[in-house]
Amino acid sequence: MNAHEARVLAVYRFSARSLDLQLVLLPLFCLLRWVKGAALEVPDMRWVLLFLPVALGVDAVVYAWCGRTPGRWALRLEVVDAGGGRPSVARLLRRNRAVWFRGMGCGIAPFCAVVFWRLYARLRRGLPAGYDLRLGTEVRRSGPLSAGRERLFALVLAGVTLVSLYGVVSVLETDARLFWEDTGRERSVGGNHGG
Repeated sequence: MNAHEARVLAVYRFSARSLDLQLVLLPLFCLLRWVKGAALEVPDMRWVLLFLPVALGVDAVVYAWCGRTPGRWALRLEVVDAGGGRPSVARLLRRNRAVWFRGMGCGIAPFCAVVFWRLYARLRRGLPAGYDLRLGTEVRRSGPLSAGRERLFALVLAGVTLVSLYGVVSVLETDARLFWEDTGRERSVGGNHGG
């Protein structure tokens, strides 16, 4: 694999993972809203850290049962074991647990950025991710990817990402509004007792 192919494969891997996780997280957020009641406009940001490992678990199960996730199918990527076959559910769950710790930095913002960059730097040189190396798995192309399919994937990813970003912005706006409403109540209560 030459340097250009390694960089493209690294970008495809991150893009496929991004789409797959968003496709799991969006329904989970909707479920949370339904469970917590209509009074909750959007879920609290803390739920993201709880839902990401769940989404990674769902990703592993979907891959094991269906042979691909939507993102990997669209970009013609596959995860294989050392023999070239589909890894077991247990191996995929261990892989995604390692992705959570070593590839996503447990979702902790400053650490996550460093871990992402180090992983990308490794992948773009054509080296396997450390967790793939340890678990005997590999991400490879399963076939050629047409320019049209690549463009369609980019549009779908952009659309799903915009919906996700809208949700994140809504969460932040709701959190900020609730914070200021609570702060206003504390001031008015404190002002009544002080004067």
